Amino acid sequence: RVYLGGWNEAKPRQSHTCLTPNGNAARTLGVEQLSLENLALQVLGAERIAHALAVQRLLRRAVEETWGSSDSAGVARTLLPPIRELFRAGADVDADPDSPRARRVTEVARTYRTLLRAEGLVDQAEALWQAAQARPERRPVLLWGYPRLGRDEVAFIDAVAGDGSVLHLPYAEDHTFYENRETAEELERRGWTVERTPPQAAWEME
Repeated sequence: RVYLGGWNEAKPRQSHTCLTPNGNAARTLGVEQLSLENLALQVLGAERIAHALAVQRLLRRAVEETWGSSDSAGVARTLLPPIRELFRAGADVDADPDSPRARRVTEVARTYRTLLRAEGLVDQAEALWQAAQARPERRPVLLWGYPRLGRDEVAFIDAVAGDGSVLHLPYAEDHTFYENRETAEELERRGWTVERTPPQAAWEME
């Protein structure tokens, strides 16, 4: 069930796995802090997440194999942010974009991912997608305190949430919150029930 409107209705049950973005939100609910990302790490196993040194090594090698650059370390540092954005967005790095610049980035991303998989690793930016595809054990979850959810977070929460799960997303009739309405509609298409609740005063726009 998705409550679209405010965060003031959250009532954790003992059976819920409570997911919050930070310690403040967890303390408000009176629970131990556990984020979506941390739950994904539990599903995958922390040893599968590439550490910083492995990321640098494999991305530098991907640049060398793809471009043959004389400054592979510098290029790798420059490309890491856009590559991680591609991973978080769930972009198809096997596709060839129309833009030559974008094509160069996806080529390196594709090679980098291949090198990661050869060592049984995933980049932290793709952890939620990979955890969603790992068929995690379903459980009743309560998600509270997230201002919005990315596509990877939606995919993971839909994969891990069992019967009795509850999501709270802030919403008001203002463009600031339209993304959350779209998220609720996407979850509704996946079989969730959406209920609107009166927003807190903090979300009321003048």
